[in-house]
Amino acid sequence: MQTIHDKFEGDVFVSEDTTLHGMIVGNVTVQNGVVFDLHGMLIGDLIAKMKSCIYIRGTLNGDIYNHEGSIDIYGIVNGAIIYDSGNITIDPKAVIKGKSK
Repeated sequence: MQTIHDKFEGDVFVSEDTTLHGMIVGNVTVQNGVVFDLHGMLIGDLIAKMKSCIYIRGTLNGDIYNHEGSIDIYGIVNGAIIYDSGNITIDPKAVIKGKSK
């Protein structure tokens, strides 16, 4: 698993297991079967592809689109959760400010 402490601007496609302690300004797409562990901040939407596994421990300023992934939310989501399938687990201490669709 790679660990990133940098800031990125622009859309990012996560194609290998990644832990982010930095910041991304842009949309993030987590590819099929990949683990993405967000400890930092994402300013943009998060798209989970099939069998991806996402942990949100930091802050997401955008919407979540779940397409058959698994998402665990422990941090803050300042957007909506939109999914057609997949699993979403929300910790009781997590903060979700948008509406689920």
